[in-house]
Amino acid sequence: MSSERWERTKEILEQALRLAPEERQAYLESACGVDADLRMEVESLIAAHEEAGSQFLGAAAPEVLQLAPSRALTSGTKLGSYEIIEPLGAGGMGEVYRARDAHLGRSVAIKILPTACSADSDRLNRFEQEARSASALNHPNIVTIYELGQDGPTHYIAMELVEGKTLRQLLVPGLLPIRKAIEIAAQVADGLTKAHDAGIAHRDLKPENLMVSHDGFVKILDFGLAKLTRPSGELSDVSPTVACQTQPGLVLGTVEYMSPEQVSAGRVDFRSDQFSFGLVLYEMVTGKRAFQRSTAAETLVAILREQPEPIGVQNPEAPAPLCWAIERCLAKEPDKRYVSTRELARELAAIRDRFSEKPVKQVETRPASLPVQRTGFVGREKEVAAAKELLLRQDVRLVTVTGPGGIGKTRLAVQVASGLDECFPGGTHFVSLSSLSDPGLIASVIVQTLGIREAGGQSPLEILKENLQDSLRAPMLLLLDNFEHLVQAAPTVAKLLVMGPNLKILVTSRAALHVYGEHEFPVPPLAMPDSRSMPPVELLQYPAVALFVQRAVAVKPDFELNRENAPAVTEICSRLDGLPLAIELAAARVKVLSPSSMLPRLASRLQLLTGGARDLPQRQQTLRAAMDWSYDLLSAAEQKLFRRLSVFVGGCTLEGVEAVCDTKGDLELDLLDGIASLVDKSLVQQVEPAKGESRFVMLETIREYALEKLETSGEEALTKRAHAAYCLVLAEEQATEQSGAEGAEWLERFTFEHDNFRAGLEWLTETGDAEWGLRLGTALFRFWEMREYLAEGRDRLDKLLKLAGAAAPTKARARALFAAGVLADEQGDYASADALMRESLDIAHQLGDKQGAAVSLNALAVSARDRGEFAIAGSLFEESLVLWRESGEQKAVARSLSNLANVVKLQGDYARARSLYAECLSIFKGLGDRTGVAWSMNYQGDVARDQGDSADARALYDQGLAIFRELGDRWGTAGTLADLGSLAREQGNYPTACSLYRESIRIFQELDHKRGIARLLECFACSAAIQLEAERSLRLAGAAAALRQNIGAPLTPAEQAKLEAGLHPARQALTNTACEAAWLEGWALPAEKAIEEVLAPEAASRSR
Repeated sequence: MSSERWERTKEILEQALRLAPEERQAYLESACGVDADLRMEVESLIAAHEEAGSQFLGAAAPEVLQLAPSRALTSGTKLGSYEIIEPLGAGGMGEVYRARDAHLGRSVAIKILPTACSADSDRLNRFEQEARSASALNHPNIVTIYELGQDGPTHYIAMELVEGKTLRQLLVPGLLPIRKAIEIAAQVADGLTKAHDAGIAHRDLKPENLMVSHDGFVKILDFGLAKLTRPSGELSDVSPTVACQTQPGLVLGTVEYMSPEQVSAGRVDFRSDQFSFGLVLYEMVTGKRAFQRSTAAETLVAILREQPEPIGVQNPEAPAPLCWAIERCLAKEPDKRYVSTRELARELAAIRDRFSEKPVKQVETRPASLPVQRTGFVGREKEVAAAKELLLRQDVRLVTVTGPGGIGKTRLAVQVASGLDECFPGGTHFVSLSSLSDPGLIASVIVQTLGIREAGGQSPLEILKENLQDSLRAPMLLLLDNFEHLVQAAPTVAKLLVMGPNLKILVTSRAALHVYGEHEFPVPPLAMPDSRSMPPVELLQYPAVALFVQRAVAVKPDFELNRENAPAVTEICSRLDGLPLAIELAAARVKVLSPSSMLPRLASRLQLLTGGARDLPQRQQTLRAAMDWSYDLLSAAEQKLFRRLSVFVGGCTLEGVEAVCDTKGDLELDLLDGIASLVDKSLVQQVEPAKGESRFVMLETIREYALEKLETSGEEALTKRAHAAYCLVLAEEQATEQSGAEGAEWLERFTFEHDNFRAGLEWLTETGDAEWGLRLGTALFRFWEMREYLAEGRDRLDKLLKLAGAAAPTKARARALFAAGVLADEQGDYASADALMRESLDIAHQLGDKQGAAVSLNALAVSARDRGEFAIAGSLFEESLVLWRESGEQKAVARSLSNLANVVKLQGDYARARSLYAECLSIFKGLGDRTGVAWSMNYQGDVARDQGDSADARALYDQGLAIFRELGDRWGTAGTLADLGSLAREQGNYPTACSLYRESIRIFQELDHKRGIARLLECFACSAAIQLEAERSLRLAGAAAALRQNIGAPLTPAEQAKLEAGLHPARQALTNTACEAAWLEGWALPAEKAIEEVLAPEAASRSR
């Protein structure tokens, strides 16, 4: 708004205020004419007049910076000792250029005063004041001023050149990640503290004036509106500043970042900067401007009179202490803000430190997640000791264990990593990469191994970086196994290493990664005797011979090394170059061949190396020959079975073998006998999981060999298609919605088959089989969701949806779009989720697929409900319900009724909610669905509780609980116990509430249901708050928040608002600083410790 328009607005406003209210409309129609914006502004200002008073009318146009005509300095122009390189930007108070300092040979930023403003003494004074204000502040978070100069008519400021982006540029995509927002906030507060301590208030704090360098440093720019304060802290000049005006060309300036006292032309001091800073923080954390309205006048009124939407409701991941700090900054009255900015800076620094650098002493040692070895480790004591010594050296971060296939790299690496728990209290994590074919999935597999939820729409590498910043407060070891086929992803390893100095990586690979800082550890063959004539007892001291004997005894218990067979055994080990895998394959044959009979056959194979094997390293030629020899000894049927088994990744069950390896009934072999034979010959390993069927697994080196044989046999395409078909049938048959014990078994089975599903999807994608691919991807959707493999699921579905054969609007495409949409929604990528779900809905409408449309509508409704958009959710649920009624699917109708009732309840229409739940209950009873009946009663109890009918609520909860207990449904039991506890708490019966909460959290703990645990910690926190145990309340709330962030399960806006209301008594009982300290203490508390606290006997006694 120009000053001319502002004066015109005030003129109309003043005249309108002189008129009686009933006369104003006619006057405004006449005065404003067709200028609807002008009339809207005046009407908004009339509404604000009583609150702002006459000072508001005395203010100059407050919100606009105006672009002055640019001199457009060209490259090479000289200003003093500076040479202009290129323009960087322009604003109302100047133009900024990149320049070269000829004297010092450095790059600088040059800001010049627009020519039109140079003759204006006020503008010139203000320009010079900017330089003086900033130059008086020597601080790393305030831009450094080098010189205030003049070259002819041009006035300029030479200053530090900050390479990076403005905060405004960083905010273009939306809200910032919480850790990044906190880091920026803490740095800005530090800089502001320096300015305010020096008696300087910025008065124009906004995202455009905050620069974030590439290395993460924040600089406060543009002190053009800054003023020195009087000793009392007030500004010497209190009137808002009008920017230089020369000609039209307006851009929005600071109106949305003004304090109430600036808007009303009141007295302004450093606390005005706190309000502006609060507005900047609000935007960083929510992605929205707190008071942005359709017109400038409406925005000014909002700043004066309205409260912004609660931060926690808009972004549940925002830590409570940060929300409290922003709320305090945004207090309308300056006296309710911080007494000093230094106090604000201290609070933000404490939040930052808690979120980024937790003390190591608070970390408990995490157990190593290493694979259990099926046989004893033989020899290599020296190698293990040397590798451990290398790995533990302070200057070593990356060790790559190298050697040919079969040399024993994995076994050695696992042996090295075992027993190092005390050295790596952050945990030792084994990451198997053998099943991966896509290098891009490495980060995703590491995320899954570490148990980190893939959420937030971030890439797996970004997720790792964010989480490891916290996890790496204690030393951690990653063991990346079988890296050789993914060497193009070596830069990923380098990126992992820069995430924190406490991370070390141990890699096994046939070749070095060739990244900076890598230390290679070649694995030698097993030691062998020099003489063939040693006594057997002495020969057993050599690892190669000892391994042969160990494996021979495993298949032939009466085998022993004696004088007769010792020379042959020694010769076999020597011929096999001491390669462990080759020796094991040979030893497995002693069941049918004595060592002396075995030796000539093996020697013959070693002499017949031909073709591709000749260009391999010598030891790898030896291994290949050993495998050729083992393969040649198989019958034709066994060879066929061996080849076909290679399509399984991560093993298979006997059922899988039957489905894939004998599809046409051409195997000519009893499968059980064939598998047993391959196990006897060490070509396949039999693994017995804790639950479920036996699984049959090939070592990766052997599987690679078998795949080669499959390729040359001409059977590869048919066998891989059979494998994909098996995966599809398995997924579709078992992916139906399950609950209780059946659901747990389904999830465990899919976890075992995860690598096979990956391989099947990869083959279908590579071959362009969109039909099967979309079906398999959709069938795996619930598995990805429950196991929280969100990024992997979205990536797989995205690739499938882009296939040429997937473009047609089919049911399969619609279902895959729905699945991808739900995964995107759970990642917080709401825009993509909405687009995917709506395309799914459009296809369903095109095809006349009412059931598909109902599913998509329901998904859109759930998403809207969770975002707090209840009216939209209700409308979508209504549409979905109509379609389900038409379909006649009674269980779906009942669930849809329940969903609709929930939204209606949230809108406060309890009578209709009861009616909908009653209909839902009737349907479940008619279907004999007792689980549905129990949940319906539970939900009806929620309605009664919200209406204040405690007796009815308790009766309904009790009925639901009885059914859950009878069914053995522990999830339902735990949830209903929590509801009964909250009902007791609301009635003031704290001992009963505590008892019920404790029983509930014990069950959730046994189920390892972290969302349930977080919910109960919040219940305990609210109970403590109402009993004025303020510190304990906020500590438990902090622990719950940390757990929710760890699993990526934020509260919905409605749940967040309810929790904040429950914690209100605790916040009222403590100072801001004490609240922050208690909450952050809980944030650092391991969930196990928090559970121990609420289960401790003294916790129960406090509630009595």
